[in-house]
Amino acid sequence: QDLTRKGIGVEEAVKRKIVSHAIQSTCGDICRWDLIQLYRTYFKNRDPHIDFMTTVHDEINYTIDKDYVIDYVREIDDRVVE
Repeated sequence: QDLTRKGIGVEEAVKRKIVSHAIQSTCGDICRWDLIQLYRTYFKNRDPHIDFMTTVHDEINYTIDKDYVIDYVREIDDRVVE
């Protein structure tokens, strides 16, 4: 792909990719750390009120029984990296 055709100099495009890579890989590390913490606390022991669903980019998706949402969200918010 010719980056100069888009009006972006090659050097600027490379710098942007380097910065983007560093940010995205750090975000990925944080997401994995949080997922490990959630797994150890809730998913490993098969907590009946919370279930892991999937991950998408920088999201960890899980379901919580309606009656437990507020308690779990507060507890998880205290555990995960912000």
